[in-house]
Amino acid sequence: FHICGALIATVGLAMLVFCDASDPDTGATGATGSRSLVGDLLVLAASALYAVSNVTEEGLVKQGDLLEVLAMLGFYGSLVNGVQMFALERDRLHHI
Repeated sequence: FHICGALIATVGLAMLVFCDASDPDTGATGATGSRSLVGDLLVLAASALYAVSNVTEEGLVKQGDLLEVLAMLGFYGSLVNGVQMFALERDRLHHI
């Protein structure tokens, strides 16, 4: 079943990229834009990083304590999000 699921996902991805490439003005979603390929590549990169995160988390849970893994995930996630917030939303934070 894993191979079938991977095959269906790959075919769906190929159809999405083909739709964006065949009509770059509207793309598969009907949205206008000139960077549909860049958007597709960013979605692929995000999906790959999310998969790496899930696989790594599963490996850490099998090796160690579930509570410790979740605590570290929450701590470092909050740390990264805090840095991103201050870096990207600095102007809006001044208005609060």
